[in-house]
Amino acid sequence: MAALVMRRFVGLLVAAFLMTGCCLLMAMDGASARVNRAGQSPPTRPALLPTPSCPTPPASEAAPWTDPSFGAECQAQYVIEDLENPGSALYAHNPDGTPVQSTLQRLEAALASGQNIQAANGTSTGLLALYGLTVSGGTDDGADGERASGLAFPSALAVGASWDPAAAAAYGTMLGSEFHRTGLSGVLGPVIDIDRTWHTGREQENFGEDPFLSGVLVAPEVRAIQAQGVMTTVKHCCAYTQEQGRSGQALTLTNPNNTGENELVSERALEEIYGPAWQAAVAPQQGNGMSVMCGYAIINAATPPPYTGADSCGNQFILNDLIKGQYGFEGTFTPDAATAKRDSSQLNFLGGGDGGDASMTLAELQAIVGDGSGDGLTNADGSRNLVSQARLVDEVRRLVLQSTKNERFLNPPNRNGIGDGITQDEATSAQIAEQGAVLLQDRGHVLPLSSAARSIAVIGTQAAGISQAKMGQATSTQQPQVANDGSAYVNPANVFTDTASGQTFGYSSALSGITARAGSGRTVTYSPGTVGLAEQPVLTANGQLSGPGSIVTPDGRSAGFLATYYGANDPTDPSAPVLGPPQVVASAAFGTPDAGSPPSFLTTSALYPNNQWSVAFTGKYTPPVSGEYNFSVTESGTTKLYIDGALVAQRARDDFGYVDHATVALTAGKPVSIVLDYSPEEAAAGIPPALANNFGSIFNTFLGTEVQLGVTPPPASGATLIQQAAAAAAKADVAVVFAGREIGEGHDIETLSLPGDQNQMIEAVAAANRHTVVVLTGGPVTMPWLQRVAGVLEMWEPGATFGTAVASLLFGDSDPSGKLPITFPASDRQGSGTAAIEYPGITNLTTGASDDYSQLEQERYDEGIDVGYRYYQTHGERPLFPFGFGLSYTRFDRRIIGRWIGRDGTVTVRVADTNRGTVAGADVVEGYVHDTASTGEPPEQLRAFDKVWLDPGQTEALTLRFRPSAFAYWDSGPATGTTPGTTSPTTLTNTPSPQPPGHWTVAPGIYRVDIGSSSQQFDDSLVLRLGRDDQGHGLNGLFGWRLNGGRSELHAAR
Repeated sequence: MAALVMRRFVGLLVAAFLMTGCCLLMAMDGASARVNRAGQSPPTRPALLPTPSCPTPPASEAAPWTDPSFGAECQAQYVIEDLENPGSALYAHNPDGTPVQSTLQRLEAALASGQNIQAANGTSTGLLALYGLTVSGGTDDGADGERASGLAFPSALAVGASWDPAAAAAYGTMLGSEFHRTGLSGVLGPVIDIDRTWHTGREQENFGEDPFLSGVLVAPEVRAIQAQGVMTTVKHCCAYTQEQGRSGQALTLTNPNNTGENELVSERALEEIYGPAWQAAVAPQQGNGMSVMCGYAIINAATPPPYTGADSCGNQFILNDLIKGQYGFEGTFTPDAATAKRDSSQLNFLGGGDGGDASMTLAELQAIVGDGSGDGLTNADGSRNLVSQARLVDEVRRLVLQSTKNERFLNPPNRNGIGDGITQDEATSAQIAEQGAVLLQDRGHVLPLSSAARSIAVIGTQAAGISQAKMGQATSTQQPQVANDGSAYVNPANVFTDTASGQTFGYSSALSGITARAGSGRTVTYSPGTVGLAEQPVLTANGQLSGPGSIVTPDGRSAGFLATYYGANDPTDPSAPVLGPPQVVASAAFGTPDAGSPPSFLTTSALYPNNQWSVAFTGKYTPPVSGEYNFSVTESGTTKLYIDGALVAQRARDDFGYVDHATVALTAGKPVSIVLDYSPEEAAAGIPPALANNFGSIFNTFLGTEVQLGVTPPPASGATLIQQAAAAAAKADVAVVFAGREIGEGHDIETLSLPGDQNQMIEAVAAANRHTVVVLTGGPVTMPWLQRVAGVLEMWEPGATFGTAVASLLFGDSDPSGKLPITFPASDRQGSGTAAIEYPGITNLTTGASDDYSQLEQERYDEGIDVGYRYYQTHGERPLFPFGFGLSYTRFDRRIIGRWIGRDGTVTVRVADTNRGTVAGADVVEGYVHDTASTGEPPEQLRAFDKVWLDPGQTEALTLRFRPSAFAYWDSGPATGTTPGTTSPTTLTNTPSPQPPGHWTVAPGIYRVDIGSSSQQFDDSLVLRLGRDDQGHGLNGLFGWRLNGGRSELHAAR
């Protein structure tokens, strides 16, 4: 009987566990991985949460798990005890009130007959519903706002640029409130990946390149979101830094077995760079985030593919030792889409995930779990099953805690509608966009705009949008790029009326905001200046074999392009077999509405579902007029566009669709060859074109195998768009040019140059008006025109209130107080990730080769801890603008007025900050530690900061605290190598793996604390000498810092 009860208990736990769609767990006391006495590893706790001591509920309390007075931990314990009770009241009733089979019995019987779990339960709900703990609503993407119909907030990088924990908290409150009003109880966010390199495609979703800054900001945002009754799922654990290679050969949602590349990251980098923000997000005394999304990355696999046991969702070191063991995470893990696997290497950590395990039959479950008597049965081959009863009990405990500990049960979503409170959200959103704006240049105090600027020329499609055909469909308005694309995209509510057109949009355009703020006393004009980021009309044959605008096959015999299909990813490989006869097509397009149906010899090929094919479109084009032609390539996958043999545009391994641009000077009547090579490498496979385009409303992009070539010729007569913009600028007192780039999930940044002809537009306008201000969106770009413009303002992805925010900044209603959260390189050759072995990685493990048409196999993080500004310092590179840089409409003076060491080892520095200008403004005082000891640390590292608003002439004393951890580094030990924690799937356990020899320590020596306004600009310093204690250990507060021995000293450095 006992054995039967145990089997039923395990069966119910498995069912409930898998139906929830949730995942992993493990914990530790305290909010942080503390720095212990030198030579010791951080404290860890077992992977299983402890059993609390709970009072026996009174007999009258039939469902004590629903009573919050017992506390969240005991509510979870009561659920577990009830499951263990043979007399559990979990049974259903017939309409007449007579009892039927218990839920447990019904599940077991159905599973035994081969039904899946959802069918067995008759519903998709799981454990929480069975115990009356169901939280209404669901979970959705929305790191920048509720994606279905919300307000597009500024990007996380704009919050990072604010350097303000209060702004992060306000952002979290706004985001959580919006989800709550929409009827949702969970948000897939925030994102806390580190912007390792300028190539990072999702840089706008993160807080920046520095782990300390990211940690300080993510904790208050997570707390604020969850205070609204909305659970966070912080993502993407861990070291997820690029889009290329993330999903392997093809992004296939129906076969969730990720084959992405292997990232080799040092133990020290995981601890010092990629870990701290996670600690801040999930540690119980910090952010206390209750769910973590593991990503696509495969981390430090020691064997060739398929890298079992090393992927992010099955990595013992990352999930158990680091996140749960060191950081004390009390929640669950969930896999990103298409990353869940059906093997025991992940089931030790994950539940149903995205539903991939919800269809498992009883036989499959028994093969993994065994009969519940322990850690599984010994299989015939001697291997052991790895999911234990204790692990399943632990999952139940964590699932209940997710609801009871973060107010989701006490404060369920009310479905009042997103419109309630949206006015307040607009005001908060605009304020955050203003606080995150970074003034990079202000020559001659061109900003804020003075009353003398009576005429303003607004230039650029980023200011207002442009009417343009998209994907061959009806003409539509191309909105400015003010928000992220991909899973962070917000399909905006129509809440703004454009003052120029009278139309209602989901964003406030810069033109509308400037016009409204300028009032009747100033003149505002607008010129698009460029086709901007828009997809150009499809280049289609006109049916002629010669003459203006004609497109013919290379042999000149047919009108159109010649499409040749190959049975390999590289169409330029001489050994690639040709699939079927070449096809004459009207346009260089595949998978789009203009392309028609693909040839049957391709779609019936076994290579087609796995994206193991390619196509080359070739033709000759006769330009109708002379001038600059704007080409666009819309694609997902890998493309290369050649005009007369010159490579003018390329893109590698996009799994979401985006638009690339190229501007080429052509001569009327002089034919040029066009070659467009396309490989669907890494694009989403098996998605019909109509469905792929429907993703546009969800992600503002498309998901599928698509490519399309478009072009806009210069005008046959009259001025070009750039010439018209320059003429408008010449007539104005000041010209404000808006430029940017498209950015988002699924593709990385190939070049720092502005897309298309935007640089030429800025050059022409600057030549026409020396009072030219450039407003940038989308992050770092090279600026060949920097010395010829008066002002530069970076606004990241400013969100729906772009127009309101930018007008407030330009006219001086608010001060641009943002500081750069990422370094702006001077060229594509600067920063980490410039070698192929580091980014995007290599495609051949044997030869170390890397090419654009092969699957990425391995990426080496050879820069180690030299990420972001650390790399520039260590390698002596001078960026265009350094980390932490940002100007103001006023000026500040900072000086150290006090310093002391506390008994806990904290170094406290008092800084007097004075506003020396004539207008009020906000300043960020940045504190860096310069490590002069031989520790291998970068020269300067951010370790403290504070932000203050000051009126003209006002002085405020700020306190910066440098805790002992500010001087610590991770010592990986004498022989650790670069692959920590990787274990075989047959040895995974529910307790931490043997701790690597690494430990936190502080080296004795001389340190300098620098106070300033960027990572390269310091106003004052002090010197700190750290000695040794009686045992010879480096002195640190948590190492037993001794103040009475006279061995640790502080000195002013003048």
